[in-house]
Amino acid sequence: MTPLLPGFDDPLAGPAGLDRARATASDTVRAHRRALESLLARDRWPDRAGGGGDGVLYCGGGKYWPGIAIGCRLLREAGYPDAIEVWHRGEAEPVEPADVADLDVRIVDSRAMADRLGDARILNGWESKHYALTHTALDRVAYLDADAYGVADLRPLLARSAGKFAFWIDLPGNDRTVKWPNVWPAGSGGVPAIQGGQLMIDLAACWRQVVLSHWMNQHSDFYYHHGYGDQDTWRIAFAALPGPLLCFGHATWRFPAFICQADGRDWIVHRCRGKLFRPEDSPAGSRNVSHAPARHLPAEDRVWELLVKQFGDRSAAEVFPAMYRRNVWGRGSGMGSVGPDAQDYGWLINSLALVGGWRTATDAGCGDGSILARLHFERYHGVDVAASVIEANRARFPDRTFAVADFYRDRDSLPPADVLLCRDVLHHWPNRMITDFVAWCRSSGRWKWLCFTQDVHQQADGDDTFLGGYRPLHPDMEPLKSLAPTRYVKIRDKTAVLWQCPS
Repeated sequence: MTPLLPGFDDPLAGPAGLDRARATASDTVRAHRRALESLLARDRWPDRAGGGGDGVLYCGGGKYWPGIAIGCRLLREAGYPDAIEVWHRGEAEPVEPADVADLDVRIVDSRAMADRLGDARILNGWESKHYALTHTALDRVAYLDADAYGVADLRPLLARSAGKFAFWIDLPGNDRTVKWPNVWPAGSGGVPAIQGGQLMIDLAACWRQVVLSHWMNQHSDFYYHHGYGDQDTWRIAFAALPGPLLCFGHATWRFPAFICQADGRDWIVHRCRGKLFRPEDSPAGSRNVSHAPARHLPAEDRVWELLVKQFGDRSAAEVFPAMYRRNVWGRGSGMGSVGPDAQDYGWLINSLALVGGWRTATDAGCGDGSILARLHFERYHGVDVAASVIEANRARFPDRTFAVADFYRDRDSLPPADVLLCRDVLHHWPNRMITDFVAWCRSSGRWKWLCFTQDVHQQADGDDTFLGGYRPLHPDMEPLKSLAPTRYVKIRDKTAVLWQCPS
């Protein structure tokens, strides 16, 4: 048997890996109910190390690391002085200690610990939270998911949680996620749905429930089929083994995040639909990822200031080719490069070229060639940082020329033409890059006109983003306003902004 904790063997033997059919089979259900009952009947529970005082505990790394690093910094800026621990699963969740080197953060490799102790049956993302909570030496813990952060000094909440397991209630629909007959036929015992992204836990006072929940997560191949991930194992544990609960009320949902409040103030933001990923780590379609500020959330201006700073010195080659590979914008260059959007853009550029006498064009950020097929120029040169799309374009358009380049950093490689086109690029750039690049292009003497097209529905003057992020740009708002466009043309949900360059 795998030891659950030192001196505390797991009553269920066997390797991990129950498929759905086996997890819902009647004999499997009975076996897990018997195992749970045997744990509850034990006279002795494992010892707890303790002695580490109060602290905040994060779990995660990899694509979640930016959010964790920013969360650690926000805590210190809010005046939180006590321990902060980040537990991550080794190479599966890489971290960048230099990002928090000035914050006195302890980083723990839970994968290495589990390999050394031999006490982990399953150690994926959700399971690792409970592994960390049973292995940390902290006494009272403010646990935060990797997509959550404090917007205040959390010490008062931890003080209120002395001797308790403190939580916020989840959305009403999640009250029905536990299949009670299969895990604990006696039912919830009045324990509501627990929002598991942020918890205040006195580990000594709730130790048996913590161990019990950890055991369920070590059997996630069963319990996750009968409840909603790790957060429902907390509910089952406290239903089966009543303990000292403290409910702060409902977590307030304000898309894209929960705002956790108590005593009339905001304490924690949990961005479960607005994660702070690097742009190249975003899933296809960029679901559940924040690319622009959600200004109704507490401390949002500071969060984005930190994001822009953290990603401020990256090159386009680090960001955009990976976004192409992951189809972050959808297929290829995104939906704006096909269908009515592309058709209207092609009509506009061809009309402007006819009126303005543009016969040649340089296209900075030409993408996958979907737009090029609609343009009527005698000479066309396309530039993009993604080598894969340039190679495909060369094969598809042998009469046109192309180059692979980061045209912000390698701007001198851009050839002269009547017009410099740049479509759906600037809204992925931070303001400082936009201002610098447009000013250089206008004064370079290489083009008669600039025509930069991007999404228009900017929310606030001066909205910023990081390289590869996203926020729309309106020509009557900063940063474009100060660049004094010659004119602009509205086209669906975009504007084509034009500058006439000095001759």
